[in-house]
Amino acid sequence: MKKGLLLLLLTLTLHTVAQKNTNIWHFGAKAGLDFNTTQSFTSSNLGVINNVPKPIAGFFTTTEGCFSLSDKLSGELMMSSDGSTIYNKSGAIMANGSGLLGNSSSTSSGIVVPFPGNRNLYYVFTVSDVTAARNGINYSIVDMTLNSGLGGVDPARKNINLSLGTSGYTKTDVAENIAAIQHTNGTDYWLVSRFRNVILVWQISASGVSEPTVYTTGHSVGVHPYPVGGGIGYLKFNSDGSKFLFFDHLYAAGTKSWLTIADFDRSTGTVSNIKERTATEFGSPYALEFSISGEYVYVTTVEYGSANGLYLAKVSDIENLSVATIPVTKLANDISCVQMGADGRIYGIAYNSRNLYIVLNPDSGNGEVALLANYLLSGTAGRYGLPVFAVSFFKSEPVQSKEIICAGISNTYKITVSLGGIARLATLKWNFGDGTIITETLPAGSASGTYSYNHTYASTGTYTVSVIPGIDDGDGIVYEDADKVSEKTFDVVDCSIISNRMIRRDVKRD
Repeated sequence: MKKGLLLLLLTLTLHTVAQKNTNIWHFGAKAGLDFNTTQSFTSSNLGVINNVPKPIAGFFTTTEGCFSLSDKLSGELMMSSDGSTIYNKSGAIMANGSGLLGNSSSTSSGIVVPFPGNRNLYYVFTVSDVTAARNGINYSIVDMTLNSGLGGVDPARKNINLSLGTSGYTKTDVAENIAAIQHTNGTDYWLVSRFRNVILVWQISASGVSEPTVYTTGHSVGVHPYPVGGGIGYLKFNSDGSKFLFFDHLYAAGTKSWLTIADFDRSTGTVSNIKERTATEFGSPYALEFSISGEYVYVTTVEYGSANGLYLAKVSDIENLSVATIPVTKLANDISCVQMGADGRIYGIAYNSRNLYIVLNPDSGNGEVALLANYLLSGTAGRYGLPVFAVSFFKSEPVQSKEIICAGISNTYKITVSLGGIARLATLKWNFGDGTIITETLPAGSASGTYSYNHTYASTGTYTVSVIPGIDDGDGIVYEDADKVSEKTFDVVDCSIISNRMIRRDVKRD
């Protein structure tokens, strides 16, 4: 009888939850993707791929840089840009939204960051290219209350040049990279850029943008035209913001590509453990994206006049300077840029192509890349860039309970979560399948950790338990994504209907 009792280990996996503010992408030659609406598509190499974002038309043509922002609750587009012009959700130029000092030929022409303490305002940081005006990094403030909710750029706070502090450099030295990550306080942000022989970190708070903290590096990032291509390449954080990686893309014959990888403390903005090395194993590296765990990085090479491609490497191998050559695996040809999607998969594009590429399970390291031929809308095409975002993610380890779940006896359910970027855990909605639905409000600023809840089932039976996380990015609005809920069906048994006393003791003891 003891063997007949169900010995259950409850496991319930919550998948990655990204807020919907990254759901609309505009890029390339008026191309776009909509993660609010998905469909199935037959790939050229891996059969039918489900839940592929719908292809849409974008508002602009950009050679490289672009950025966008969607409403975090509805996923509706709020703004998109090539770095020089901001478009509203209707596709019209936003009020006072032209003449920004970014450039469509800059690797990262800009990024949108919420204004701490005011949910209606947004910082738009723009980055110039290294071959023309060299305007450095500037910011403008977008007010979404203007023009009946279509937004507008504040004329008094437009194209404000960002201080380079004690770096000793001027705006003409700035490279084409920028990245943002949220502070652990859940409100402020950090902005990071790498150029020449420095890394600069600015804090963005309700009182404004701070003077930067300056960190010195060994390798000096070149500025075009010498060495050719210097200062071009992406800088990105991993999902929890603990590391960032930058590639200095050099493509002329006889030059070498370099990378910088470093640790980052989101509570202090401190950069540490800076490591640099050549990166010729990747060819002429340009774009990159981490897997959610941070174990792997996917890197594109852009060889002007020859084939582009996608490479896979372990982050630990990149950091291991004692190994002269970084072990890399080439996964595909043609891919010019990659970016993490709202679904946790990594998407890639190719120059002047309608093809879409999807790394289906980036953390597996198995190298599977689905090719969706001519997936983008007719008349559109990819170029060299995809939109960049302030990193946000939510993931969890399996929920656990006791092995035996008995009716009438309280049982503890635990869930371990990891958060990063703009994600802050505000609530956990527990649904135990017996009519009991509890929305647990967590202390302000709750982050990574283990959370538990006790529940007693009154009757035996088969029940389905589910957990939905509520996320707050610092503006006080809790976002629940019921589409991401995971479920586990299990049995609750009557532990008292065992007549033999010795067997009862055995059950309790085991």
